Amino acid sequence: MMAHVWIREQVGGEWAVGSLGDAAVSLCSSGRTDTGRPAGGAAGELTLALAENQGEGEPVATLIPVADGWAVIARAAGDGLRLNGWPLAVGLRVLRDKDELVVAGHSPVFYSDEALPLVEPYPGDDDPRCPRCRLAIHKGDSAKGDGAKGDGAKGDSAKGDGAVRCGCGIWYHQTDEYPCFDYGESCLTCGRSTSLGSGFSWSPEEL
Repeated sequence: MMAHVWIREQVGGEWAVGSLGDAAVSLCSSGRTDTGRPAGGAAGELTLALAENQGEGEPVATLIPVADGWAVIARAAGDGLRLNGWPLAVGLRVLRDKDELVVAGHSPVFYSDEALPLVEPYPGDDDPRCPRCRLAIHKGDSAKGDGAKGDGAKGDSAKGDGAVRCGCGIWYHQTDEYPCFDYGESCLTCGRSTSLGSGFSWSPEEL
């Protein structure tokens, strides 16, 4: 999962994650998610809906994908939309990790760009060096990898690898032969945990 928002559910008061895909979404004062499932339950609660299909919701703001991130657009002046405590007039504002969006009369919504680590074939053609083993990471179609088969001498790279992208953007090998990502407890670049399946490192519960 890549970018997402944290929304407090009215029933039980728990924080729920709303995933942001690649299409604009609206923050609505009531309604249903793009999957048609109730997202917390009652009128007056902020929910997510695809901007092109708002369903029963009354849109109060729109989140749109922009280069390398997301931005928020206020629907109209005087709607009471605040970003990190500051009024947001009509216009566009690029969001940053842990930004707080508040609409008058509603619980806050938090934006996060934290990505959960996922083992997948490396998608690029640039052959970056894994910071753990210093071997090249090649574009591949197997999460297993096929060992050290470089373009040159044996041991020059781990060809056709599965890999993991840390939340800071750095890629590591993660194969049977080269379990580089979770070989250490933290990312060598940013210090984030390298525990696969550990969940998000931050939530609004910490506030």
